[in-house]
Amino acid sequence: MMKDLEFWNEIKGIGELDVEMELLVGMEPVLFVCVSEDNPNIKYLVMTYNSSKNTYVMRKITDKEILRMLDKEITMEETFRCGDEILKTYMMEDEIYVERYNPLEFDESMLPRKGATYNIRSQYILDYKKQLRVPKFEFNYKYKAYEVDMLDIVVDIKEEISFMGKMEYQLALSEQSNVGEFKIRKIA
Repeated sequence: MMKDLEFWNEIKGIGELDVEMELLVGMEPVLFVCVSEDNPNIKYLVMTYNSSKNTYVMRKITDKEILRMLDKEITMEETFRCGDEILKTYMMEDEIYVERYNPLEFDESMLPRKGATYNIRSQYILDYKKQLRVPKFEFNYKYKAYEVDMLDIVVDIKEEISFMGKMEYQLALSEQSNVGEFKIRKIA
């Protein structure tokens, strides 16, 4: 994990970010993945452009897109360009902000070289790929309590999930409002 990156909590226009994984490190991290402090489902692929000026290039990214890059299905440059927008950080009055760009019009000199693929095959990257492939899900179901013998819950899953293992559930009912919440989550 990255150290001394307190400023990632201060990027205006994005919110608080934590570094999830360093993908490429030289004298300092060059390519890494950050996750939103508020929503762990929001991730950013970040590339250092000029750390002395706090200039970084980033885009929102999904686990599937990260895996496609790590598995060399797409180049690093294509990974940045295939998103909805590319963000570039800049410093103003001791605070860091972002500028938003159309990915197809973004300056190619600020992105990885065309055709360059991610080639690191160390154990920590293999472990990270395994982590990204684990299905992550949590279902929340809110209902009004009625006198019934059974409660059927239907969950619409947007993608196929292969899962074997334990699950836990939690059922909470508020006596005051007669409204409850049913949660199911995977146990790691």
